[in-house]
Amino acid sequence: MLIYIIYNADLLEALRRLEEDTIGYVDDTLVIVTAKTFTGTTCALKSFMERREGALNWAKDHNSKFEMGKITVMHCQPNARKPADCPNPVLQIEGKVIWEVASYKYLGVHIDSQLQWRTQENEVMAKATAYILMFQRLTRTSLGI
Repeated sequence: MLIYIIYNADLLEALRRLEEDTIGYVDDTLVIVTAKTFTGTTCALKSFMERREGALNWAKDHNSKFEMGKITVMHCQPNARKPADCPNPVLQIEGKVIWEVASYKYLGVHIDSQLQWRTQENEVMAKATAYILMFQRLTRTSLGI
């Protein structure tokens, strides 16, 4: 794992600029871009991937191809009320459309586009309920341990 972190380090460091940041753990990479508009973030993400010193260039140089089907984009705006007739801009990388998602799971944490953490809360509650039910089965006097 240490060698993979060293291998990936230049991808994470070389791509950091003022308006963007990268987070990586082993083979999972998350790119965060901020801008005043979603069009600005979409253009920055496209640049992040396709510029001369960008992610696709890094992948080619390091013989580490990105799985384009796993790449998604999530536009975050807390407490936003977006009009139905104003869709978010579409991100295209090398002609392939990158699908927008309402929530994303990164290293076990669910993040939603409104930054309300409801998806994460629901997942944690479901896991906690499952564990409580398992412990109840284990502690039954007739069938437990």
